[in-house]
Amino acid sequence: MPDLSELESHPSNHANVVALLPRKHRDKARAILSRRGPRSVQLLTRTIAKERKKRRARAKVTALSGSLLLVGSVAVAARSYPFGGSIAAFGAGGLILLSLSALAWFPTRLEKAALAALLQSEEAGSLGSLLEGLHLRAYSLQAPAKEQLIRLLPQITQKTLQGLTPTQRVYLYDALSYVHRDSNLELRLSVLTALQKAGDESSLGVVYLLATGEAVTDTATVVREAAKNCLEHLAVRLDFGPMEGLSHHIVSVCDQMRAEKPDFHVYATSMLALRQLLPRLTPSTYANILSASHRNQLYRLFMLYASSASGLYRYGRRELHLEIVRTAERLGDTRAIDGLRAFSCSSMATADEELYVAVCKALSTLEPLAETIEASKVPVGRA
Repeated sequence: MPDLSELESHPSNHANVVALLPRKHRDKARAILSRRGPRSVQLLTRTIAKERKKRRARAKVTALSGSLLLVGSVAVAARSYPFGGSIAAFGAGGLILLSLSALAWFPTRLEKAALAALLQSEEAGSLGSLLEGLHLRAYSLQAPAKEQLIRLLPQITQKTLQGLTPTQRVYLYDALSYVHRDSNLELRLSVLTALQKAGDESSLGVVYLLATGEAVTDTATVVREAAKNCLEHLAVRLDFGPMEGLSHHIVSVCDQMRAEKPDFHVYATSMLALRQLLPRLTPSTYANILSASHRNQLYRLFMLYASSASGLYRYGRRELHLEIVRTAERLGDTRAIDGLRAFSCSSMATADEELYVAVCKALSTLEPLAETIEASKVPVGRA
């Protein structure tokens, strides 16, 4: 086995990983690593995962043992003064164990060597371990891991994204934080590109919040526009379920708009679902799927949006308004007239020419229809 100082001076060599493995596994690992490719990546990621699991287990056991010794020594000291020296020794031992538990959170040599070897791979299967590498207490590996992620993330597939553990998925979304820091701009744009290509419903909330963020710097503006573009692609690519779920999404959007602390994952999902499902409505499905109450809630969204001062509802509301207006006009629903009239006077409608024209056009279609319906209700022979 090579000297450890030699290993640390050449951390990127696959041979270092083999040298640090138990003897019985070395031949098999050497054969796999020599071929590179997916099997090599799988071995390295499995090695990192096992080392991390053992390291965290040691940290928990050490912390628990230290806590028990410390608490036990305090409890005994309260009753037995003659054994003060022994009790103090137990207490000191507990403090030492607690201190050692903190050291156990630092990566092992094998873990760092495997991650360094993984940086040589261009396989998408290494993404999960590279995301964990960003949060690893091995600062010399963080910058190369970030550069590798910037290259690999745009190549991600839905299968690769679904293969990430919950922790790795959290790390992926964490990379979108700190919008005002220029140093992570390329990484955030790579994450958004990956989500645009392979993201699922779970990514809607975090991307939505980026799309509605205040762009007070050039970096934040770039990220916000990239997030909007990502959401537009997700709105087209994702399937938000059958038409029967339309009423649920109407209620969800209205509830989240009224909530003191809205859940923007729920809100973004339902808002995009409405934009996708409303154009598919037909006169028959409209009557069968939406009750009168649900239709009223749909048209009440006009005034909820117009009166909302929160910038967190900025993205997508104009597009949703257009879909609601066009749906009411296309299906001839005269219940929308009061909402459309009220909304046409709002500052939001008058500031947007396309939206204002769409509202006026819908009213010009629905108001004569309402008069015709009302006239048909007058009994024959009554002047």
